[in-house]
Amino acid sequence: MLLDIAEAARLDRSETEAVLHGSRYTEQVRNDEAEAARLGVRGVPFFVLNRKYAISGAQPVDVFRRALETVWEEEQQALPLRPLADGGGACTDGNCSIDESVR
Repeated sequence: MLLDIAEAARLDRSETEAVLHGSRYTEQVRNDEAEAARLGVRGVPFFVLNRKYAISGAQPVDVFRRALETVWEEEQQALPLRPLADGGGACTDGNCSIDESVR
């Protein structure tokens, strides 16, 4: 059944079978399981946003929306550069001098 689903999703059937029967991703899976245990995950679904927020269990869409908006706002505040003035330091018309009044 899984091979049929993989093939329908345009994945290579033989590669999928090798992954399912092999140990290629065992270390990564064990690392994920260990991290989940450290985070206190006890069930699924469990979502971690930005390594800071957790959503456990099936939640309404609004819970995810608010969580994603919170992470987005925090990330925007963390941007390294914020322009203090428009123009002044831009090259226009082949002139790349800096307007001293902007400093």
